[in-house]
Amino acid sequence: IIMKHLAKRDGTILEILGDAYAGTSTTKLRKMLKFANVTLDGEQVRMADTPVKTGQLINIEKQEKPSLNVKAPFRVIWQDQYIIVCDKPVGLITAGEGITRRPTMHKLVDDYVKDATKGAQSAFPVHRLDKEVSGLVVFAKSEEIQEKLKANWHQFSKKYIAITEKEPNPKKGTISTLLEERGLKMFVATTPGPNIKEAVTYYTYKERIGRYHMVEVELATGKKNQIRVHLGHIGCPIVGDYKYGASNAFKRQIRLMATQLYIKHPITGKDLAFKIEPSTIFTHPKEKSEDYR
Repeated sequence: IIMKHLAKRDGTILEILGDAYAGTSTTKLRKMLKFANVTLDGEQVRMADTPVKTGQLINIEKQEKPSLNVKAPFRVIWQDQYIIVCDKPVGLITAGEGITRRPTMHKLVDDYVKDATKGAQSAFPVHRLDKEVSGLVVFAKSEEIQEKLKANWHQFSKKYIAITEKEPNPKKGTISTLLEERGLKMFVATTPGPNIKEAVTYYTYKERIGRYHMVEVELATGKKNQIRVHLGHIGCPIVGDYKYGASNAFKRQIRLMATQLYIKHPITGKDLAFKIEPSTIFTHPKEKSEDYR
C-alpha cells in the first residue's frame, strides 16, 4: 500500500508526516519512519529531522501484515511484513525449474504469501538449499528486500548439522579447497581455473550416535553441494549421500540440515537468530531403506 503526499510547506519530514496524518502521535510517526518505506523524491528517509521543501513528493509504503487465518503448507519459523523464514522439507527444490513435477519451495511460499496478503505481496528467494537438504530457508516479500539480503548474505552466519559415517580427525577444523562442477557433481580441484571456485567450511565434532557421528558445520562460502563434497573429501561422508562417498546399502534421506541462521533485519537492522532441532529420526538412521518423500 503506497500513500503519496505532496509537501505544502517547508519543514522536517516528521512535521510534514504530521500534516499528512493529522492526530497521529509523534511516537507513531517516528515508528513509521523506522519501519515503513518512506521516500522523499525517491530517496529513502529514516531521520526525523530530514528537511523537506514545499512541493517535494513523499511516498509512504506500508506492507500488509500476513493474515493469521491462512495456514501455510509448511512450517513457518518466523515472519513479518518484510521476510519469512521457513523449514524446507527434504526432497523439494528451493527455487527454479526442476526435473520433478513437485512444486518448488519457492512456489509454496509464494502462494502462501499471496493468499495471506490478498495478492499485495509475493515471495522472493534469498538463498538456496540443495534438494536433499532440509532446514532453515529465507524468502523476502519484495525484490528490494531480496536484494538487500543477498548483498549482505556473506556476512551472516549459517550453521548445519550433519550425521556422518565416520568421525573427523581432527575433531575441529577448517576445510579449504577449490571446487569445480562437472556435470551434476562437484569435485575438489587442484589448480585454479575459470569455473573453479574457492570454498571454505568450518566443522566441529559434537558426539557419537550409535555407529554414526554428529558434526556441526558452518559455511564461510556458499557453493553448490559444498558441505557434502567437503565432508566426503576428508573421509567423513554424510549418511545417505552416496553421491559423495556414503554407503548405498540403503536408500536414505541425506542427513544434512540447516539448523541455525543469524542475520540482520534488512529494514530495522536488528539481529535475528533462528534455530531448529533435528528429529530423532534424522539423527538415528535405521538399518533399512527409508520412504521419506
